[in-house]
Amino acid sequence: MEVLTYPQKGRLETIIADFTDGTTTWFDGTGNPESVKMITDLDGNLLITLDGWRGGSGCLNKIL
Repeated sequence: MEVLTYPQKGRLETIIADFTDGTTTWFDGTGNPESVKMITDLDGNLLITLDGWRGGSGCLNKIL
C-alpha cells in the first residue's frame, strides 16, 4: 500500500508498506493526534502511524 510519510529528511514522501500481522502492531488509540495507531517494521526501520492527523492518507506516518 502506498502511504504518505514525513521522514527525518523533513519533507513529505510516498513509500510502499505492507501491513501484516508479522510486521505490524496495532493499538487502540484515543483519537488524540499524538496517540499511536500502529507501528510497522519496514526492513529494519520503524513506521509509526499516529491516529489523529487527517491528511491525504488519513493519518500521519513517521519513519525512524
